[in-house]
Amino acid sequence: MSVSRPAIWSVVAAFAAIVLTVAWFLATHDREFYEARSRPQPAALRNPWLATEMLLARFGFGVTTSQEAAALGELPSRGTVILSSERQYHLTPSRMAALLDWVEDGGLLIADASGVGPSDPLLEAFDVRLAPHRQEGAQPEARDEEAEDGAKAKQTRREPPRRVVKVPGYGRDLFLRSDRWPQLYPGSIAPAWRVSGERDRRGNQGYELIAFDRGAGRVVLVNGLGRFQYGLARDDHAEILLALVATHQRHGDVRIFTRLAVPSLFEWLWSNAGALLASAALLFILWLWRIVPRFGVLRPETAQPRRSLIAHLRAIGRFLWRQREHSILLDAARANVNKQLARRGIAAADAARSLRLREADVALALTGTPATGDQYAAAMATLFDLAHKINEPVSR
Repeated sequence: MSVSRPAIWSVVAAFAAIVLTVAWFLATHDREFYEARSRPQPAALRNPWLATEMLLARFGFGVTTSQEAAALGELPSRGTVILSSERQYHLTPSRMAALLDWVEDGGLLIADASGVGPSDPLLEAFDVRLAPHRQEGAQPEARDEEAEDGAKAKQTRREPPRRVVKVPGYGRDLFLRSDRWPQLYPGSIAPAWRVSGERDRRGNQGYELIAFDRGAGRVVLVNGLGRFQYGLARDDHAEILLALVATHQRHGDVRIFTRLAVPSLFEWLWSNAGALLASAALLFILWLWRIVPRFGVLRPETAQPRRSLIAHLRAIGRFLWRQREHSILLDAARANVNKQLARRGIAAADAARSLRLREADVALALTGTPATGDQYAAAMATLFDLAHKINEPVSR
């Protein structure tokens, strides 16, 4: 099959046009890359400090994140510890003393000073307050609600101010975002260096960051550790964290303690009263062994004799006697005797004479009201004698 020359030239021309078009497109267009914020991955949702871990690991630090307060007793020698605000319950006096000893031996502690109470052990150890110290006799400042509303409106509109951070031993000044975090106020202990914040209406100077030297180590209190977590990419926050760690140690371990869980009641008892729990468990097992029936040879059941009618009547009588219902027994006995007298045709007034009994005893038994136990017993005995004499056969 022969192909015509015009068809061949048409194919060649189409191929050449395609090649020239592709070459022109590649020569006049550049491939650009850009970053777009996407939804966080499951790993970032599980660990909010993932970006901080990756940043420190990229610069050669060994990073470990822990949620167990027990790990505070196994800190790296001359390392760095980043401690979040969920610590107040877990910093017991013994752990607090061990932590300060570790700092004195050359450790660096970076702790969050926001989200904690005034009784936080770290704040008390370095006399740092969340509010300015009020002089004795000074009146509290009156609230100006209109001024506060206007200040809040301005704060929502304006960009947060930046604070200059001069880390000792670092080559340049850095900038820290001040985003309405609570200010820190040092007390009687002079800090090694600090980052100034806002000044209140009374002229009290607040601070965003306060650093204290203790022995061979250092403690850095930050009013908002979230800057090094979800705010790591803002301003110079990432470089500030690296500067704090790198000026302390070039290489080493960094421990991040976050979301410290409160132990359950059983965990607390086991760690603080293990011997008591073991003793209670042993006593419980012995108690179960004592009360739980153990199966063996079946014992024959002895047949219980059936009670007679008189036994039931006696039981009723004892019950009524214990319940102090004496009148019920007396009324029943009188009704029985009166019925027998009526059957024999004997009047109640003539019963004593007909049956040869004392009239006073018969009157008490049939119509009287016994006042004492002896009178009650005498009345019942007389009624018994009446019933017995009524039922005696009549002699002819």
